[in-house]
Amino acid sequence: MKIRTTYPPFIKAVDRYFGQVLSLVKEYQFTKGGPIIAVQIENEYGSYAADEKYMPSVMEIIKKYGIVELLFTSDGEGISDEYTLPGILATINFQRNANVKLDILQRQQPNRPLMVMEYWSGWFDHWGENHHLFPNSAYTETLRTILKRGASVNFYMFYGGTNFGFMNGANSERSDPYYYPTITSYDYDAPLSESGDITLKWKATVEELRAYAPGFPSSLPEPPPPTAYAKYGKVMMTGYLPLQQLLDTVAMTEQHEHPVSMEMLYCNGGFGQGYGFTFYRTTFQSNGGKITIQDRIADRAHIWLHSEDNNIFKDVFDSSVRNYGLTVPGEATEKPYKLELLVENQGRINYQYHSLSSAYLKMDNQRKGVLGNILHNTNVLINWEITPLQFDANYMQKLMSMQWLDIVENTWEGPAAFMGTLDISGTPQDTFLRLDGWGKGVAFVNGFNLGRYWKKGPQQTLYVPAPVLHTGPNVIIIFELEFDIRLPSPSVTFINQPVLSTSTRETYM
Repeated sequence: MKIRTTYPPFIKAVDRYFGQVLSLVKEYQFTKGGPIIAVQIENEYGSYAADEKYMPSVMEIIKKYGIVELLFTSDGEGISDEYTLPGILATINFQRNANVKLDILQRQQPNRPLMVMEYWSGWFDHWGENHHLFPNSAYTETLRTILKRGASVNFYMFYGGTNFGFMNGANSERSDPYYYPTITSYDYDAPLSESGDITLKWKATVEELRAYAPGFPSSLPEPPPPTAYAKYGKVMMTGYLPLQQLLDTVAMTEQHEHPVSMEMLYCNGGFGQGYGFTFYRTTFQSNGGKITIQDRIADRAHIWLHSEDNNIFKDVFDSSVRNYGLTVPGEATEKPYKLELLVENQGRINYQYHSLSSAYLKMDNQRKGVLGNILHNTNVLINWEITPLQFDANYMQKLMSMQWLDIVENTWEGPAAFMGTLDISGTPQDTFLRLDGWGKGVAFVNGFNLGRYWKKGPQQTLYVPAPVLHTGPNVIIIFELEFDIRLPSPSVTFINQPVLSTSTRETYM
């Protein structure tokens, strides 16, 4: 597929999708008495810039399905004549240097209204980065400049929220490590917090709009009171399931001659696997040599090489490693070696610079899992068992109804699942799950996927909204990936405030 181009299969899919979506919303346009006053054609295409015919094609599809309101484009550093459209309002995205950016927009289209389509109120975080903060003073200064210039403004974000489940996404960048998966929290340092409370930025926004936006109400309804967060405390993990038992609980393990990506599996009615983890297993005879995984995996893999009676080797690697290799011991064995990989889809790339040269970083190539053949010396390994570990709703119901093993100190290692129970008396409240001592994995409450955690941070807690809890027992399941985690008494803690960084892991933008 060649996305964001006029490549016929892609543009046909765009046409089919817009045909469905726009048929649902076209009756709500302003000209028909509804709230829709404008429609954006695409987003920051000037930074992608792959096909000069693409934007006009999308515009014509939008018009074909009955949109008559104001159309506009939205760009940041990529704003240019080449990828804006004649007669179509251009808007701009930025965080600082408002006068400079608005001057660029005004030169681009004199005598047209100025519109900041994305005023970046903060920023999002990737795993391993510092937590991003945009100081209130700088935020207020930029907003004031926008309003004093008479420009309209839309906030990105006014409320960020949470990347629950496996929906965090990723960016490809022009510096090492190139692939940057986004964390679970999308708090964004926005005017409303991840859990929906007003912040100092919200108060500053109201003050600036009241001072500089003509017609802004002199008074507003009182905001809701701050959320009452619960501090439920420590929950001990009482049950344990090793990886093999988790795999045995999956409805179907597939047989493939060669490894395939998760999207090419037969599951989900033939549409393949979209999210989660994929497990690969094969056996082979060997007198020694080398295993080579051609090209890359996507995105992070645990690998095991062992015989029936002797665990030989285990490791963790990610997509930054090309043609990963490991040595097979030279002694001949009667029983075959077994090679296993558990591959995590850490999030598909949703933003890239078109000029990037590495194929695995491009949005056209977002397949996940094992992407090439695996060799033993020069021989391609065949006859693979592949198991999709999706952690979907049906699977979680199975897990919660199973008989779990008792946890015996220091007799387990990841990847494995752990289960505990949080008892709540009274009406449940919002809370935050802290996972001190854990390594990397996914957390679930009553089968609801709260998202990923990772000790590399910056995020230290996961937001738990009250609606996923209930009065009485609540089932907590932690899927821990790492080999080297050794918790004598595994536990998690529910606290009454978020921890999105440590004080030494913050970056002011």
